[in-house]
This record gives sequence, structure tokens and C-alpha cells, in this order.
Amino acid sequence: MKKRYKAIWVKALRSGEYEQGKGQLCITWDGVSKYCCLGVAIEELVDADWEPQEGSVSSVVGWGIRGLTGRLPMEEREKIGISLEAESELIHMNDGTGKYYDSDKSFSEIADWIEENL
Repeated sequence: MKKRYKAIWVKALRSGEYEQGKGQLCITWDGVSKYCCLGVAIEELVDADWEPQEGSVSSVVGWGIRGLTGRLPMEEREKIGISLEAESELIHMNDGTGKYYDSDKSFSEIADWIEENL
């Protein structure tokens, strides 16, 4: 991963500007947007025209860039410079799945992992 991209992403994750969500790159409920750590990467690092669709708490309508939900499109992942394996690890950390089952990590903890591993 390019050092400049890493620094921007880590700073954004620690900024408090983004509310953390699960299962989607970004979802908006009742006017409040919540982001996966990968959604923050898209927002900060990729020049993409994307807007989260409005959902509601009772009917969770999530989406990701270009209609995907929880994963980055290959083009964006390659532009950011993270491997498919790293992307999977980040998804599990953010959502509390896989080996992180029931122990999802905060954006700050994810930022620490990015600094150490990417």
C-alpha cells in the first residue's frame, strides 16, 4: 500500500468524522451514514461518484459502490493497493466475523492494524 494512502486512511479512521457500521461499505439510516473501514477508504482515497442509499432501521437497505455491498470492486482495491486477503481481514475486524467473531474492532484498532500490516 502506498504510504500516502495509508496515512490518509489511518487519519480518517481516527478522526471521529465517520461513524462505524457493519456489513456495508456505507449505509444511511434516517439521515445518519455509517461506514465500514473499507467505505472510509473509498470515501477518502478513491475519486468515485457514490452516494449511500437511504434506508431505515426497520428495513435495512444497504449498498456499496456500484451496487456491491461489503467488498471493494477489484479496480478500487487495486488502486488503493490492498490484497484480497487484507481486505478480508479488514472486513472481519470491522464486522466481528471470522476469527474476530463477537469481538469487532473499533476504527482506531483497525487503523493500528493497517499501520502495522499494510
